[in-house]
Amino acid sequence: MHNDIYLAIVAKNAPAHTHIINIQAQDRDSEENGRIVYCLKEINEFPEFLSMNKKTGAIHNIRTFENAREGSIRANVTARDRPDDPTEFLSSVAQLIVNLLEDHHRIVLVLSTTSPDNAVEMKSQIIDFLQERSGLIIGIEKVDVRRLASANATTLDSRGSDITFYAVDPASYRLVTTDEPQVHSLFFSLEGKYSLLSAISNGLQIEASAIRHPYPSTWAAGVLYAAKTMEEAVDGFQAALLALSSIVAVLGVAAIVYLCFLWSRYETFRSKLQEMIGSPHLEPVLIEPSLKEYETQVLRMNINGDDFMGTIKGPPSPLMQELNASGYTEESSTDSLDQMQAYGSREELECDDVNALMVPALNPIYQSSDENSPQH
Repeated sequence: MHNDIYLAIVAKNAPAHTHIINIQAQDRDSEENGRIVYCLKEINEFPEFLSMNKKTGAIHNIRTFENAREGSIRANVTARDRPDDPTEFLSSVAQLIVNLLEDHHRIVLVLSTTSPDNAVEMKSQIIDFLQERSGLIIGIEKVDVRRLASANATTLDSRGSDITFYAVDPASYRLVTTDEPQVHSLFFSLEGKYSLLSAISNGLQIEASAIRHPYPSTWAAGVLYAAKTMEEAVDGFQAALLALSSIVAVLGVAAIVYLCFLWSRYETFRSKLQEMIGSPHLEPVLIEPSLKEYETQVLRMNINGDDFMGTIKGPPSPLMQELNASGYTEESSTDSLDQMQAYGSREELECDDVNALMVPALNPIYQSSDENSPQH
C-alpha cells in the first residue's frame, strides 16, 4: 500500500451514508498478527464528510456534499496490523481522492440498438476503448434506458441505452469538465464526435448513434415503451386506419344531419315569410277568340224553272231581280233541285210559298242554324 492512491467518484448531490469505496490491505501473517485495522484522516475539508469502518475499510459520507468548498475531498488512509500492540506493528499510508461529480463533468454515449443489460456486459470493453482513444481515465457512472428528447420532456426507449461516463486527468486526478478544449475537441466537435462514433461502431460492433450532454434533471421522464415486432407495427397501422375511417364516417353523418337541419330551418323561414307577405288572389280571365268582322252566308233554293217562268207574267218581281243580281241560272237551279229532293217533291212546292224555297244553312262560326242568326 506504500505510495498508493485510491481514486473514488461520488455525485455531489448524493445523500448521507452513501457508500463510496472499500480500502483493503493484505498481511501475510496469520492469526493476531494478520488482523488489520483502518483509520482515515481528511486533509482539506472541515468539518469532515467521510467516515470509515475500521474493520472492513468501507468508506461512506456522514453528511451531504452541498457545502463542500472544493470539487474533491482528499484524505489519508492508514492500515496497520496487530491492533492491540501499541508499539510493535506494521503500517502503511495511502492517499484517497474523492471527486464530486456534477452535470458539467458528465458525458452520455447513446447506443440506439443495444439494450441496457447488454451494455452493462460491455462496460469494460467500452471503458478500454474510450481510454485508448482519449488518453484520459474513463469511468462509467451508470447505464440507463435510452431517453429521447421531445419538447422539454423525455420518452424512454428500452431498445437502446444511455451510458453516462466521466473523464479524469491522469496527471492531477481531477475530473475534467466538458467545456475544456481537450474534452470538447474529442467528444463534442463535429469532426471528433463522428470519428469517435464511427470507431466505436466498427470496433465494438455496436450502433453508437450520438454523444451528448445529459438532459436537465427538471425535464419530465416519459412513458417507457418496448420494441415492437413487424407484425405488431402492422397491426398498429391497421388499427390507426380503422380509427381514422371511423372518425371520417362519424363526421360525414354529422355533416348530413347538420345540412338537413339547415334545410328544415330554411323551409320554415320561407313558409313564415310567405304567411307574413301573403300571395295575391288572381281571378281567371277568359279570352274569347277574335271573330271575323264579316259573315258569309249561302242561300240555297230549289225552284222549278219551267213552272216558275211560265206562271209569272209581267215584269220580274223584286225576288227575281235579286236572284238575277246574284247570278242565278236555270242550270244552277236544276242542280239545286237534285240536292233538295229531301225537302219535298216538285208538285208539293208552291210558287207563292217563297219561304218554302229557302234552305237552312249552317253558320261555320257558331255551328247552329241560320234561324237563330240575324237576318240580312
